Amino acid sequence: MRLSMNAKRELTQQVVQRYRGAARKEKSQILTEFAYATGYNRSYAATLLRGYGKKLLVQKDKERLRYQSTKKKRKGGGRPIVYTQPVRDTIRWLWMIFGYKCGKLLVPIIRNNIDHLRTEKPVSDLHEGEWNALKIVSPSTVDRILKGNRRDLKIKGTSYTRPNMALLSQIPIRTFGDWKNVPPGHFQLDCVGHDGGMVSGQCCFTLTAVDVFSGWCERRPLLNRAHRWVIEALDLMRRNCPIPFIEIHPDNGSEFINYALLEYCKDPHLGFSRSRPGKKNDNCYVEQKNFDTVRKLVGYARYSTPEALSLLNELYQVQGMLQNYIYPVFKLVEKTRVSSKYIKKYDTPKTPAMRLLEDPRIDQRSKDMIRKTQENINPVALALEVNKLQKKLLQHAEILSSAYP
Repeated sequence: MRLSMNAKRELTQQVVQRYRGAARKEKSQILTEFAYATGYNRSYAATLLRGYGKKLLVQKDKERLRYQSTKKKRKGGGRPIVYTQPVRDTIRWLWMIFGYKCGKLLVPIIRNNIDHLRTEKPVSDLHEGEWNALKIVSPSTVDRILKGNRRDLKIKGTSYTRPNMALLSQIPIRTFGDWKNVPPGHFQLDCVGHDGGMVSGQCCFTLTAVDVFSGWCERRPLLNRAHRWVIEALDLMRRNCPIPFIEIHPDNGSEFINYALLEYCKDPHLGFSRSRPGKKNDNCYVEQKNFDTVRKLVGYARYSTPEALSLLNELYQVQGMLQNYIYPVFKLVEKTRVSSKYIKKYDTPKTPAMRLLEDPRIDQRSKDMIRKTQENINPVALALEVNKLQKKLLQHAEILSSAYP
């Protein structure tokens, strides 16, 4: 292990007197050990030990000057600090209020909403140099700054997927390879339980629907997994979503694979397919959202009361504006296998609303609705409102998880 400069300086002070008082053969041995310990060149090490700390009298204009040789202290080198502590604190604050995004997704949020951010504290407290640093910060720098803050966000919840074997043959299978180039309106479904680590008794659930094409996310809380609540939530999603539902694709959980939902999907405008048992990749577009849009938002606590259900619904309505209009998402454009590895390439991060507005298959009425909603959004105000609702919801938690973000 390499010594620090302070350690080398202290070692030199300890060795120098022993070196000067030693015989020639012993000096050679001391010099060898000193050069090995410090990593200095042997010739430089010998010069250093011979002259270190010696006093010298110099006559100058009838005045005697006393000098003492020592190792010159090095001043701080390298480039000046760009991302000062206020900038780092601001990045952590933005990361917190905007849903704990990674650097590649947080940076587009900052740059796309720079005018709104300038008026809010602590961003408004930055001076001009710090403000410019925030505008040019890169995703990798953001990830380095946030590395220590992201360690406690990894935990697993309980899986409630229990298949109903009697109905599986009546519902067609759609695998992960069948989702290429699908138009908007194909939604994958999944349920997340808020049991706080105790699977016994009734608890609330969150039904999540994600559009495969755009990443548009709709969430509704459920009192339990009964099919009546699932169908009621689907009706609300279909009424409020700016794009029509063409197909729903859940996993093999009993809340989806039942006669009531099968009858509900006999609507000629609503297709119904399912994943293969044990193959999460068939439902990957919604599976990857479970942590990002549910767990990071409400944590792993237990919620089972009507008050908690109401707050969950309000929270999803407010945060849904950020999720679909402000938060960008990646989209896989190419996947190549090289030997035993896969190389993936993604497009430029865009919000789900941007992807829908750019797609010619979306009718003008839906686009006008999206634009009108987008014009009236203040992302900072929404993010702060989300934080308030999270704190209210936490007061109704029955069992708190130690890993709550």
